Amino acid sequence: MDKPEYGSVEYYESMFSDILADLSTDDQAETDIASVNLLIAFELAIKRWIKYHKQSLASYEKLLENYRESKSYV
Repeated sequence: MDKPEYGSVEYYESMFSDILADLSTDDQAETDIASVNLLIAFELAIKRWIKYHKQSLASYEKLLENYRESKSYV
């Protein structure tokens, strides 16, 4: 079976299907806990990427500042 092309709708559908498969158990309490954990993990992942991009932005701004300062010495 061929894997879907990276970034395609089919690719993400397959990824989500794998995650959702973990949420279906015979134990409703276990399923409820897994569902909440999934949603919390999704929020934390978004927050982590926001933090990463903010740090990246700060680094790029510092790089640009250093570049502009170095040009004034030439």
